[in-house]
Amino acid sequence: MCEKRTMNVRQLKDRLKGIGRTHTDLATYLGITHGQVSRILNGKNRLRVDMWQRIEAFLAEAERKARPRGVAESAPAPFEHRPPQWRSITLEEARALKANPPPKLPQEERDRIIQELIQLGDAYRAMAGANTRSEDDILGYGEDGLPEQ
Repeated sequence: MCEKRTMNVRQLKDRLKGIGRTHTDLATYLGITHGQVSRILNGKNRLRVDMWQRIEAFLAEAERKARPRGVAESAPAPFEHRPPQWRSITLEEARALKANPPPKLPQEERDRIIQELIQLGDAYRAMAGANTRSEDDILGYGEDGLPEQ
């Protein structure tokens, strides 16, 4: 019986490590202290079935959300729109960026993008009635601002 519990604790440690979760993450989820989790993982505290079930639920959820190891993330499409990721940076980070700015697009790539934008603008202007209809006309609103029946 004791050997089985130790094996389960060893598996628990391996699973935590495998999904990149810490003792603190588990303690927060279970609502217990870091010290209690440490005693559990060292096999010093005996666990009730309901605590094993809660731990298993934590591990299952974390494994489901964990990014697979060894699998490369696919590159985004060249013109896929992604919202900017805003975050505050420290003064040291700002100075480092100023001293070593991120690389710019190669000139050929910038020229190609500009050409595509010019072509899109030309195509838009060439559309019949593109400049004669207002947004209200397109959406079906009358001059009074109310939907037309």
